[in-house]
This record gives sequence, C-alpha cells and structure tokens, in this order.
Amino acid sequence: MTCLLLISFFALIQLDPYLKVYTWFGGVGTVAIVLLMGLASLAVIVYLNREKIPAGPWRTWIAPTIGLIGLIFVAFLLLKNLPMLLGDVDADGNPRVGGLSIAIYILIAGFPMLGLTQAFWLRRFRPVDYRGVIDSASE
Repeated sequence: MTCLLLISFFALIQLDPYLKVYTWFGGVGTVAIVLLMGLASLAVIVYLNREKIPAGPWRTWIAPTIGLIGLIFVAFLLLKNLPMLLGDVDADGNPRVGGLSIAIYILIAGFPMLGLTQAFWLRRFRPVDYRGVIDSASE
C-alpha cells in the first residue's frame, strides 16, 4: 500500500521515475545498507568480546574493526557525494548541498531516531510488547 501511495504521489507531481525517484531512493538505500553493515560490524565486536568467546584476536577484534573502519569510510564518501547522486547541482552543474540534499540527510538521520524513540517508548510503556520484539529479533 505504501509503495502504491508513493508511486501515485510521484506520478502526480510528474517526477521522472529513473532520473529522480530511482536515484533518490537508490542513494538513500545504499547509504542505509552501508550504515547497517557498519552497525553489524560494531555489534560483532561488542558481542564477541562481551561474551568472551574464544575465537582469537583476528575474529574478535582485528577483522571486525577493519571492516568497521572501511564501512565508516565508505559511508563518509557516500554522504559527502550524495548531492551529486541526487542531482542537486547549481547552474554550472557542480554538486551543492541544497534543499533536496538537506531533506534526504534529514530522512537518513530521522528514521533511525524514529525507530529508537519507538523502542524506548515500547520499553517504558509496553514492556511485554518490547520483550516480544527483542525475543523475535534474537531468534
């Protein structure tokens, strides 16, 4: 249903599906995946060392840290060059951080914050539901 609403909205305002919609959401999706992979690398480091799993320093510290550093660098490059991907350019064709780029940056930061807010709210006001989410995520 959400997809149908979004497609209808973009068709209504006559955005090019390839040059605008696909590149915008492809860029945001790519940034999100790289950030999630970085969080997964951090989670590996924390989990393996908190649980004292005897996997050796390469598996518990070195390899996940190299991966995390690499993913942070890639995320930095993606976020720095996102205006170019979005087509947010000035009159000379040079990338700039304009309204579109700022809106996308806000979305990239806003959705995780929304998720964290929801998690804290569930944990405080509906602990049974929160526990169900945690249990289903750990399966």
